[in-house]
Amino acid sequence: MPVMVDSEGKYVSFTATTPITAGAIVVLGELVGVAPLSIAANGVGQIAVRGIVRVPKPSNTNIVAGTKLWWDILAGTVVLVPFTDEFGIVTTPYLGKTIEGSAKAATTVRVRLSQ
Repeated sequence: MPVMVDSEGKYVSFTATTPITAGAIVVLGELVGVAPLSIAANGVGQIAVRGIVRVPKPSNTNIVAGTKLWWDILAGTVVLVPFTDEFGIVTTPYLGKTIEGSAKAATTVRVRLSQ
């Protein structure tokens, strides 16, 4: 059976288990995206998994263009190095690469989502 193209792949539908606010980072296993609209608990919505987004970064961290970034779910910011648990399993999903530098004083960085 031939493979059928279902969509462009910019958005992925899912059922939210909790309310999601517009602009929130959503992690579905190793798939990371941004909710363009709010989604009610138990509602079906979409996350953007392609594109360029502006996300929070740790203060006093200089980030150069082309840097790989991971998403720290607990802190709600990007990190430069993925965290692992005691079994060596990565607990911070890969988010993407920066498209431009971000100075230490900046609170956000622009990232091209990569899956």
